[in-house]
Amino acid sequence: MTTRRRAGRFRGVPSAGGGGCFVGRRTELAELAGRFADGARLVTLVGEWGCGKTRLARRFAAESAGGRPEGALWCSLSHVRSLDDVLREAAAALGLEGLEPASPERVAAALAARGPCLLVIDDAGAAARHVAGMLAAWQERVPGLRVLAIARDALGLPGEQAVALGPLPWPEAVELFRRRAPAAEGPVEDAEVLRELVQLLDRLPLAIEIVAAQARRFAPAALLELIAERIGRLVAEGRRRDRQATLAMTVDWSLDLQRADDLEALARLAETGRTLEAAGVAEGLRVDPARAAASLGRLVDAALVRGAAGQRPELPACVQEAILRRRVAERRRGRIGRSLEAPPTARWAPGPPPSSSAD
Repeated sequence: MTTRRRAGRFRGVPSAGGGGCFVGRRTELAELAGRFADGARLVTLVGEWGCGKTRLARRFAAESAGGRPEGALWCSLSHVRSLDDVLREAAAALGLEGLEPASPERVAAALAARGPCLLVIDDAGAAARHVAGMLAAWQERVPGLRVLAIARDALGLPGEQAVALGPLPWPEAVELFRRRAPAAEGPVEDAEVLRELVQLLDRLPLAIEIVAAQARRFAPAALLELIAERIGRLVAEGRRRDRQATLAMTVDWSLDLQRADDLEALARLAETGRTLEAAGVAEGLRVDPARAAASLGRLVDAALVRGAAGQRPELPACVQEAILRRRVAERRRGRIGRSLEAPPTARWAPGPPPSSSAD
């Protein structure tokens, strides 16, 4: 049997990175705490894309763990394809050396050895059929195990309690914009402009952060005009006008503003779950590490990617969907390039390149 540790996985609660902000949600935090205090063992935080489920779960886990990132376990299932993938992610959250082959019993034993804890499962809906049986077995083995799942809809599991999350109230939505745009080119004190802008964005935290990230290039009044124009076009084309359409429009607008090499990095991350540098190594490409790192930094600053330095980057599901849709269109047009490949004379830094498992 071979053991291998998958580098770069979160062991504890990941920090937001990239200027990620948390505003408000005290009522929702209190409700989550109350559900677990009343004996719930599986609570699913449900809501539409972009409403802030992951950031709320991150804050709740950090507060529950007394501010210690390692005090709660964080398991992201955004790129899982099989039961073994789910188990490897759970093993990484536990800080194990990897499971080859994966075994639900071995992960359960590690959880039992750890004792009572909070396990957060992000994107749980992506692997609900794999998660169901394992959670039942783990909770039977570990009486003190509490699970906070994140999904668009309830998982439909026995004993599950759902907590629904909606948009931010407008004062908190305006405050989020202000915090996310500290280096804005124009004044951000015009409360009426900001209120109208966040209302156009349906007060969705992710949409607000994506637009606020561009305040370094556009004044709030200009952003309001640009977003209003995009929404007007959406309505004129007869496309659905709801919160998810607003979020998709916001993501597409931001993607249109990104550099071609940054879009290439984003596409590789969406397709493989790896940074461009790690994906390039796996595919035998020579990728300039400095340029790849700079691209990732710009994408985090643009609120299109989550993750702090040293952590595995994650894509919000709506961003992943949008960039993959563009990728398919590019392939159909036969215009796929590798814009971040280093020139033929470039070489890796001294020493062997990182292993293909690094992501």
